[in-house]
Amino acid sequence: MKFVYGVDMTGNPLLYLSILFLLTGGQFISMGLLGEIISRTYHESQNKSIYFVKEILDYSKEN
Repeated sequence: MKFVYGVDMTGNPLLYLSILFLLTGGQFISMGLLGEIISRTYHESQNKSIYFVKEILDYSKEN
């Protein structure tokens, strides 16, 4: 930044904070995606149905 705009960025922590927040956000997104993959793998390995039908209603007789 100093060579292009003449502004010294070493005295200002804004650059370091923005890099830190960018990396932290990337880690949060990666951990969320990893957790989603792990939870889907766990639930699909249970060999259970996703939902249960408690009762089947026949509405064709009412008309």
